[in-house]
Amino acid sequence: MSEVLPYAMSVAGLDPSGGAGLLADIKTLECHRVRSLGICTAVTAQSDQEFDRLLWMAPDMIFRQMRSVMARFRPRAVKIGITESARVCANIIHLIKEVIPDTKVVWDPVLTSSTGHAFWDTHSMLTDDFPLTSCDLITPNIMEACRLTGCSDPNEAARKLSASCPVLLTGGHTNQETVTDTLFINGMGECFTNDYIESGEKHGSGCTLSASIAAGLAKGHSLSHAVTDGIAFTRTFLASDSSKMGIHAPLP
Repeated sequence: MSEVLPYAMSVAGLDPSGGAGLLADIKTLECHRVRSLGICTAVTAQSDQEFDRLLWMAPDMIFRQMRSVMARFRPRAVKIGITESARVCANIIHLIKEVIPDTKVVWDPVLTSSTGHAFWDTHSMLTDDFPLTSCDLITPNIMEACRLTGCSDPNEAARKLSASCPVLLTGGHTNQETVTDTLFINGMGECFTNDYIESGEKHGSGCTLSASIAAGLAKGHSLSHAVTDGIAFTRTFLASDSSKMGIHAPLP
């Protein structure tokens, strides 16, 4: 009898290099033996070195894609990447919870690409009506956490956000030899500190991490378990190649 694999869905932009966005998410999900579904929010012209152009998908088309696959496949987890605005992102979250109330939502608030292109404006604070409480995890880096809250201190920003939902604050350097990610739940932080990887600057590393965590949640893992596995998977990705293009491969 064949193994029944869960579904997970990525709602993200198309990066033709495959290093970030929708293609990176799908590769990551499949590495975790999770069936992947992909919803395109934008089409970009970019590589791992430069960002040329972006075309946003009309919100109605995004929602039509979502309704089509959610009605048929019932994903257990959804990872959200780039969106045109906070309003579009909020409506995506509302639709997910309307159709599948118990699905897990992981939001990676990508405000700027690794090549420097800004997706949201520089004053992108969240409003009080943004549905953070409907998210099971958000994965901002230090800059994103500060911009979303208006706080200058990233730990304070993450604690503020964690009053509404769990937050994995990524990329905190404790010194030149280690890097720390911190999971905040209701203001309390759990640190994941690992050795710094010299060749670790990769295009799409944040996408890989958030999709990996979503895969764990789709398989029924606890949040802590999914985060631990997600960090391990991403570290393997970071160490996989000396270029900015990492290799997505299952953990041994």
